[in-house]
Amino acid sequence: MPDRDLHISDRRAPFRAVDPDIRRIAADLRRDIAAATPRRSGRLAAGWQSVRIRDAHYHVRNPVPYARFVEHGTIRQPARPAAGRVLARYRARWGR
Repeated sequence: MPDRDLHISDRRAPFRAVDPDIRRIAADLRRDIAAATPRRSGRLAAGWQSVRIRDAHYHVRNPVPYARFVEHGTIRQPARPAAGRVLARYRARWGR
């Protein structure tokens, strides 16, 4: 087989190809974090979002103002992490 130079004409094509799978994983992650989130009023659990940044890049976030205090705790309130535990489980499953 002769040596050939590989020329990639569209560098975003691999990202577009896996985007549906990554979108599904981000949605599953959002759902699992919401299910593991402690509830008092339900606002925190309902606030989780998976946001597409670009092809195959998603952020799972919670814009509720007190989300970080529940997740990480404060001086007077212990942490009740939901995202950290679910994310650790996903990392163990996907090897990262």
